Amino acid sequence: MKPEFRILICESDPSTAVDLKRRLHALGYGYVALAATGEEAVKAAAEVKPCLLVTEVDLKGHLDGITAVTEIQRHLNISTLYVTARSDQATLERAKSTCPCSYLLKPTTPR
Repeated sequence: MKPEFRILICESDPSTAVDLKRRLHALGYGYVALAATGEEAVKAAAEVKPCLLVTEVDLKGHLDGITAVTEIQRHLNISTLYVTARSDQATLERAKSTCPCSYLLKPTTPR
């Protein structure tokens, strides 16, 4: 297990969030927190201080994933991985402004 490497998953779909958490646990990551809204993501990031943020762009609530990441990055230096079905140019440009480590399109494979 790699418990010192804290991961925050921000995903509105509960089954997708649980699947991502299960996959990360299978890879040896023992500490994974979940958030379903942008507001929960900002709060959880402040509490958990994760090393990695894995987020969907379309989160429930008033803050989408990109806005939540922007807010989180104002206070914490966290690497971000977007996992989303959104591939339009405007969304990609907004996401790039947060300097993510990657932008993966759903559906993803375990690889």
